[in-house]
Amino acid sequence: MLLVCAAIALATAVGGVSVFSKKEKADAAIGELRTFDEFTIAGFRNYYSPTIKSIEEQTRDLARSGLNWIDCPIAYYKLPGEGGDTLDYDADDWRNLNELCRELNIWFSYDSKNGIRVDTAEDAVNMTQDLDRCIGYYVKDEPSAAQFQTWADVCVKLHELDPTRFPYVNLFPNYAGASNLGGSYEDYVRNWVATGGETIEY
Repeated sequence: MLLVCAAIALATAVGGVSVFSKKEKADAAIGELRTFDEFTIAGFRNYYSPTIKSIEEQTRDLARSGLNWIDCPIAYYKLPGEGGDTLDYDADDWRNLNELCRELNIWFSYDSKNGIRVDTAEDAVNMTQDLDRCIGYYVKDEPSAAQFQTWADVCVKLHELDPTRFPYVNLFPNYAGASNLGGSYEDYVRNWVATGGETIEY
């Protein structure tokens, strides 16, 4: 019994001491994280104005923080008086992001400045064809219950064209109000599931 207690005390003491700084540990974690095997961690609108720090630098900061998925990579929070809050990515920009995410061992969803619709879903799939770090498509933020079928149809179309990636719809939180939810929050979620859009996000 005494030996077991001594071993626990020693393990606790050793485990509580680190010779590495926070930055050293964060830098060492890049390329070693395997959280995607269990779950993805993202923040909504991960970027701030690129006039403050480049998107590449911000992406490296996100990876160091432990986030492993950029859910809407073209959106950013702008400064007061600054025009626009989305980046207009072309094929080269997406390839560059893909290379950076491969280096950092993180993932991203494809997003379009004009949004993805049923009639543009094939364009989105073609754009992502060679992007191995792209795991899905950002479709819509907080649709009202009345908009469900429109966006569910986009999700179904994307899934038909590309079953290897998931379409992402960010549903309203439960305090959005009955006019947005179409009733209770349970009604809202049940109605989304009933559309056949499949992916459930909140």
